[in-house]
Amino acid sequence: MLRLRKPKRDDASIHKLIVEELIPQSNLNWDPDQVREDLPERLKQGVTYVKAERGKFMGFIHAMKHQDCVVIDMLAVHSRYQGTGVGSKLLQKAEQYGKQEKCSHAVLLTDFGNEQAKQFYLRKGYSITGFLPSVICYEMKKELFP
Repeated sequence: MLRLRKPKRDDASIHKLIVEELIPQSNLNWDPDQVREDLPERLKQGVTYVKAERGKFMGFIHAMKHQDCVVIDMLAVHSRYQGTGVGSKLLQKAEQYGKQEKCSHAVLLTDFGNEQAKQFYLRKGYSITGFLPSVICYEMKKELFP
């Protein structure tokens, strides 16, 4: 089931996925304890959807509206469920949120060296629009109303 985040129910699982799936792909140093501390406030901004079935937390996406853009802040899928369509469904839901909010495009950052994520977004219609050396990430963009 794809649903909105329930903080008390989901935040520990979201943190675990960040630590296991996102932080290892990052070129920056992240303190997992600081991430845990900052997470509730960060997730209050925008919307977070989760994919969970039969008590198994499979993945989540967090997106925020900024002017006429939906920013895909984080997308993480447990390695066991990668390649099963979970990430595609989560991304589609975030893009749908952007359309409902009248956003013209979606943007995201993907870490340099995370070829799997970069290829995933390219397959979903995103294009590389730049490179941000300060965070060692590619900026990617997709028009929501082509």
